[in-house]
Amino acid sequence: MLLALDTSTEQAGVALISESGSVVYEKNWLSDRNHTSELHVAIKGALDSTSIRVSDLKGLIVTNGPGSFTGIRIGLAVSKAITIALGIPIIGVSTLDVGAFPFMNGQKNIISVLPVGRGDFGCAIFRIGDSDADLLAPYSKAIDDHIITTDTLFSYLDTQEGPITLCGEITKELQERLSEMKSAIVDIPAESNRQRQSGNLARLGYERFIRGLIDDPASLQPIYLRKSAAEETLEQDQLRP
Repeated sequence: MLLALDTSTEQAGVALISESGSVVYEKNWLSDRNHTSELHVAIKGALDSTSIRVSDLKGLIVTNGPGSFTGIRIGLAVSKAITIALGIPIIGVSTLDVGAFPFMNGQKNIISVLPVGRGDFGCAIFRIGDSDADLLAPYSKAIDDHIITTDTLFSYLDTQEGPITLCGEITKELQERLSEMKSAIVDIPAESNRQRQSGNLARLGYERFIRGLIDDPASLQPIYLRKSAAEETLEQDQLRP
């Protein structure tokens, strides 16, 4: 059994997936910025509900960003502690990959986004390909996780012929601006369909697990994309004469 944990943003989740690839437990919730206590309760609930012992776990899957600095740190800290204690593999999965996964139906290219502060977004772009070897087949990750401004996103959309699915955590401001677009190339799924599901995280991590694409808990790093406000302030203070 593999345990999947997602605390990258307020859309949090815990799931269990069997070694045959069946999701046997899934819980998703909106966290009230209290990931630490909520995550431990959710893990215990998952194990109790399925009568699975911690010692039965064969691997751990975790979102390692982008997203909330605090949320990512908590998820990675808990995941690494469990994997080191049990001596089991750990697999890191991009939060943006999880957001895009439900829409990988081979019909449209995909842009997955989530807010990273200051009006910017973490963004990844997925395109339909013809390779069955890719983990995301029939898709491939054409542009890896990066920061994009709202203006740059719209400039990019203006150059595309479509069709494109725009998914992930879309802010009210971005939604309003998108509604003003006259172009029909962009499809925005309903908010309920865009909420990340820990079961999808488990499925993505499982594919990496069975291919032996595991991470080293000592070197698995968070995908922050940018420095925290505190780090930037510290650097600015250090540069002052």
